[in-house]
Amino acid sequence: MLLKEKEDSLMTCQQIYKALQEELTVKEKQEEDIKRRINLAENELEITKTLLNQTREEVLTLKNERCSKQ
Repeated sequence: MLLKEKEDSLMTCQQIYKALQEELTVKEKQEEDIKRRINLAENELEITKTLLNQTREEVLTLKNERCSKQ
């Protein structure tokens, strides 16, 4: 291989490396965004479960009050 061919090959490898690094950075940002959204969804789910349990307790209380009045 001539020096020029080696230099060209090195340049090509460096360009591929740079492109892969940029792609990796994008993927890492996407992963962080997905993790953040999952965390938010899990928090919302916990809040919804808590509200559901509170509502169930209120329904039971109202049923018990209604039954005691009859």
